[in-house]
Amino acid sequence: MAYDLAVTYATQNMGKRKFFSYQGNIYASRARMVQDIFEDHKSIHKSKILLLNAGIFRRNTEVRSPLKYFYESPFSARSRLKISKVVVIEHFENGRKHYVCLNKNFPNLKAAGLYAHKMNFKLFFCPWKKNHITIPDSMNIFKHVGWFGFSNKIWKRVWKSCYYYACFVKNDFRELKVRLLFEMNKYRLLHRVPPVRFDDRYVNVAETNLYSLMYRKRKVNRDLLKYFVKIPFYLAPLIMKRWYDENTGYKYNTFLAIGGTEHFSAIVWKNVKYVGFAVEELDNMIYFDCVFYPKPNIPEQFKSNVLKKRRSE
Repeated sequence: MAYDLAVTYATQNMGKRKFFSYQGNIYASRARMVQDIFEDHKSIHKSKILLLNAGIFRRNTEVRSPLKYFYESPFSARSRLKISKVVVIEHFENGRKHYVCLNKNFPNLKAAGLYAHKMNFKLFFCPWKKNHITIPDSMNIFKHVGWFGFSNKIWKRVWKSCYYYACFVKNDFRELKVRLLFEMNKYRLLHRVPPVRFDDRYVNVAETNLYSLMYRKRKVNRDLLKYFVKIPFYLAPLIMKRWYDENTGYKYNTFLAIGGTEHFSAIVWKNVKYVGFAVEELDNMIYFDCVFYPKPNIPEQFKSNVLKKRRSE
């Protein structure tokens, strides 16, 4: 499991005796309370459970929070702890549980756990580190890339050392943008057309378009959605590959656009000379917009602009 679960409890002094409170129940000993905690969390390995003293009861209905939180081992308050970098805290208030992970609230453990997985991968994953982080298959980008086929081969050449967030987020996503452009030009080379390059004019247009799509509440021009993508941060390196893989539905020698292949035809369109990319992140989603110049996908021009790939590939 990529995170630890910290279960909160409280203490209460009655005369010279110390009692423990967990989910509304009072215990005469810490050990008895821990038994119930384990019983209530059977799906979680005991080594991933922590205790967190949320405060000391001064009256029956009031808890004084400590100045700092100190995680404890459930086996012994003095046990040496090895704590995960991401911790989910289970609170019990007003008869209901709720969960907190990295200052974000969740109504249930499933939602908090999924967020913890994402943040663990996002903030701490690096393939060169000795401490391996296990992630779900849905977040493992290599589960979305095959072994055979030239788009899979090209993708691995371009992204093999920078497919993870900590790498491609560098310099305001410049690493992501440059590699997406490099990948696009690899596909263009296969289709016997010249490479494209960034132009500040079209970068500015892409950034303006993206702002409109993300933040303006009024209805936007549908044309702005043509080359717009919203994707989980951990799958962002797949944007260009997914566009290119639309080629499976494309029919060469056509004179008109074929539904579902417009991204493919755009990235290999012969007359395109410049592109502009814009990237923003919001709520762990990557928002991407691309502007092509001159515009691709012009009726009656497909046959002369979308060429078959080289036979050698």
